[in-house]
Amino acid sequence: MREPPESVTTIVTVAEARALRCRLRVDHLLVVDRQGVLVGMVAGGEGDGAVDRPVGAVMSPGPVFIDYDDDVEEAAALMSEYDLDELPVVGARAELVGLLRRTDILPLGRALGRWEAEGERERQARAA
Repeated sequence: MREPPESVTTIVTVAEARALRCRLRVDHLLVVDRQGVLVGMVAGGEGDGAVDRPVGAVMSPGPVFIDYDDDVEEAAALMSEYDLDELPVVGARAELVGLLRRTDILPLGRALGRWEAEGERERQARAA
């Protein structure tokens, strides 16, 4: 788990968030309120044409997350169900505390039958 994950507050502008995404070379950023509570996510295309608006106005609210005390099996289940490569981790007050990546728990997910072998999903998609 990456602690702390990169995030922006709801009042950061779309232009500032875009610049940070480019600098970090990431596709999206987690959005937190002033207390650090996870409230959304902003991705590459969100806010196009609205660079001066706050990300809170253009973000996707209510991201899927896991509680810090939840077990890894629950994380694997959520990642599988929602086809996520990353899963935000929140603390007791819903504050953002980390970011769990699929690669962090890939062996467990495979052992539980949650994920197909590396590349299998892509081969199936091409065959369809």
